Amino acid sequence: FYIFPDGKNKEVFINGSRGCVRKCTYCDVARYWPKFKYRSGKNIADEMIFHYEMTGVRKFYFTDSLINGSMKAFRDMCDKLADYNQTHSAGFKWGGQFIWRPKRLDPPENFEMMRLAGADTFYVGVETGSDKIRWEMDKKFTNEDIDYALEQFRKNNLKVMFLMLIGYLTETKEDHADTLKMFKRWQKYVASGTITGIDLGVTLLFLKGSPLEKMIETHGVS
Repeated sequence: FYIFPDGKNKEVFINGSRGCVRKCTYCDVARYWPKFKYRSGKNIADEMIFHYEMTGVRKFYFTDSLINGSMKAFRDMCDKLADYNQTHSAGFKWGGQFIWRPKRLDPPENFEMMRLAGADTFYVGVETGSDKIRWEMDKKFTNEDIDYALEQFRKNNLKVMFLMLIGYLTETKEDHADTLKMFKRWQKYVASGTITGIDLGVTLLFLKGSPLEKMIETHGVS
């Protein structure tokens, strides 16, 4: 495990999956891991409980491309951690990279389950304030879905860091204006502590092996 500079906080890094269930156009994860593979939720929870019982560590960070690629495994993990938290007062805190799904696929009880299991801070690739651009990236969620997810995060004391991508291949001035509107739209969640920060990242890169690399010629990029 890793010990932070204050000498008090210990954190274990967990790997529960390889690859990703999304095929975002700018991402090269599929180049290295063409197929999404994951451990069972019970197996992951058992590992976390083992570290807690052996070393007392309560904090965990998932190194996965996304922690909730398999919702069944994710729910199973949360169920076991929630039960253990209740009977042992373990006080787990964990997080990692996360995807928001359409509202209809992510009922409120999913977020409540995360809270009971000790979920803390997540990193979500929001990328843009434009629904059109996010859909062209193959992200598969909208600003309305983000509205819903942020409110569920707020209700359950979950935190999120926005990951952004500036200057997508097909982005227009109007799309960029939608991104600027985003900051005002969700300002209240910054005030509530739900949004902990925004990483603007760098401008668009054409990563080798990414779907976007294949668009260079068709879009006349030089």
